[in-house]
Amino acid sequence: MTRPHRLPLSTLCLPLLLLAACSDDTTRPDARPADRGGALEARGEARPPDLMPDRVSADQRASARLCGTVVDDAGTKVGGASMIVCNDHAGCLTATADSGGAFCVTAYEAGDYLCHATERTAGGTRWGDVLLPTTIAEADVTGRATLDLGTLVQPVIAKSAALDAAAGGTLTPGTGVTLKVAAGAADLGLKTSADVGYATLPASKLHPKLLATHAGSPELAFLLVPLGVSFSPAAALELTAPGAIADGTLLDLYWVNEKTGKPELQAAPAVAGGKVSATLKSLGWYLLYKK
Repeated sequence: MTRPHRLPLSTLCLPLLLLAACSDDTTRPDARPADRGGALEARGEARPPDLMPDRVSADQRASARLCGTVVDDAGTKVGGASMIVCNDHAGCLTATADSGGAFCVTAYEAGDYLCHATERTAGGTRWGDVLLPTTIAEADVTGRATLDLGTLVQPVIAKSAALDAAAGGTLTPGTGVTLKVAAGAADLGLKTSADVGYATLPASKLHPKLLATHAGSPELAFLLVPLGVSFSPAAALELTAPGAIADGTLLDLYWVNEKTGKPELQAAPAVAGGKVSATLKSLGWYLLYKK
């Protein structure tokens, strides 16, 4: 009897392997080649959704620009001023003023922003903070508007006094100004000491956006730095009353919120003996008005 001839197993499997290799099973998502989108585009077919770009480049997005100029209280342009422009949803943008004090930042979302020229020291000069609230409208973004913030005055801090957080004490950070801080009352964050500085600005040099809260102009606008220092219990401030404020004058004192840039009414100060006395919960910008 003649025995049947058996083919090798490799010969039987070869056609099946070739068939599998040549098949284009694109019905399975995990079988689609990574570069197949390019091939489809070359043939004029639609690109698969998961290969479509999901971001628009920055230069194609609608945006608005915020621009301004930083000067000191003598009117000298502050080159190198450090700007931080923040919005609760969009986050913070940063910029450095050029040699002429000019800066611009690009914002992609409408909303309320806080423009902040931060305290800095360079070449032996110390500048205090500038806080300015502003609003970008949706039309500004879609219309790619450039919003001119005008001039931001960053005062020079001519004098300072050392504050020890644990010891507290009575500080004289400026002429005619004393600040009494109880031991352990100052919260300096991670620091144990700080150089408290003082500066004033005439109302004519304050940005109009800071004066919208109260009718008329403030009798005094002053800054105590560094920002971010708070007191519990409150510190006691005493300063020489401006010439227009007589003893017994009723006053309003506003603190400019360092997170929003908007003035907030504080405890009413008193005037006696040619001195204005007030309690402060934080360092920062203060505006003193007659009621």
